Amino acid sequence: MKRIFVLLLSAVLALGCVTALAAEPLTADDLVLTLGDEDFELGCPAADMVKAAEKLLGRLTKSEADSCMFDGKDREWTNDAITIGSYPIGEGKSDVVESVIVTTDTLQTARGVMTGMSKQDIITLYGEGTEDWDQLTYRTEEGPMIIFTFDLDTQQLLSWMLLKDTTR
Repeated sequence: MKRIFVLLLSAVLALGCVTALAAEPLTADDLVLTLGDEDFELGCPAADMVKAAEKLLGRLTKSEADSCMFDGKDREWTNDAITIGSYPIGEGKSDVVESVIVTTDTLQTARGVMTGMSKQDIITLYGEGTEDWDQLTYRTEEGPMIIFTFDLDTQQLLSWMLLKDTTR
């Protein structure tokens, strides 16, 4: 009887540890990008994020093309560390941030992930995501998501992306 009690107690404690290690669901707070001392959310004015990114990471090169979803131009600002994508749906058709791709270990996610970390590190912090070839994707209930892209050989994080789902 004593042995059964010890086994049951061990199982309950082990289950409690597993539950305690489960990652929290993705929320809007997870999709905030900090540049210097400023926080930026998807959907913010692109000009503000670009200015802060250039101050922290150096000059960004702008490219643009006619938008296939909206009236106006889609734009990207990029350098070796970051790519900021926008679409023209702000006030007066101003650019708002739709996506951010980070390829440097200078920046990190709200949960502390940066390039170079292992796939297992990300799973520990975010839980099991939707896995597709070299990517893990985590989505909020509202649609925006974070996508982690890995080197297939080393399973090390190459980049991470914050993305606003414009189809929702």
